[in-house]
Amino acid sequence: MRCLCIRREPALSRLILNAVTVPLAGIDEEGIKMPGLKIRQYINFQCLENTLHIMITKKKKKMKKEIEVKIELTPKEFNTLTEGFGDFHFERTFGYFKEDFSNIKAGIFPRIKYIEGRSKEIVLTVKRKIKDNAYFFEREEMEVKIQGGENVETLRAILKSLGFSKEIIFEKKRKNVFKRDIVISFDELPFSFFVEFEGEPEIINKYLDDFNFSNRPRITRAYLGLWEDYRKDHNVTEENCVFKQRGDRAVS
Repeated sequence: MRCLCIRREPALSRLILNAVTVPLAGIDEEGIKMPGLKIRQYINFQCLENTLHIMITKKKKKMKKEIEVKIELTPKEFNTLTEGFGDFHFERTFGYFKEDFSNIKAGIFPRIKYIEGRSKEIVLTVKRKIKDNAYFFEREEMEVKIQGGENVETLRAILKSLGFSKEIIFEKKRKNVFKRDIVISFDELPFSFFVEFEGEPEIINKYLDDFNFSNRPRITRAYLGLWEDYRKDHNVTEENCVFKQRGDRAVS
């Protein structure tokens, strides 16, 4: 297949838009893959050898609606609740913003998530804020899975070429517990510990009762926002929320 070289934003924007809006068009996305892609910017940017094979990962005609609540845990609570668990998997997320952070006001949040585990995964996600809600974190979510761990750098270049020039990285160690009606995620971040409940509102409330968390403060913000608060409170100058070493534990 011949190289498809993209000069600048218009063509590239249409390409990405087509990739993420297939579900909205009502097309059965099973087995749909993007053709091999090589990109070139207008400023002395050689065609990259890595090719992208983008596959739709959710068989839905509408965007996924993400509803969740986070609870911050003490180290003791976290260790007690996760006792006997197997290994946590490591995640590194690259969050993207316009230089003036105007996409925050617009409520649009593109990101790349790199997941280590039995098999490495790369997921390109765009989240869109629905409304402010003091009880639940709600977002619409479009997501595509990228085949091949070598394509992280290619995706980073694509998002930056689309004008999302500000990149902030955050890492976490996560263990997911999948139940029939909810996903419970235990997260260790460089600055604290959390448990996250994702499901329908009435189901989340039920599990908060089961864990005796009903009277605990509900966190309905993204981790990057919590990290920004922590930086201000502790005079941290580093923008990225990363472990100094992979085996480090969160601060107590």
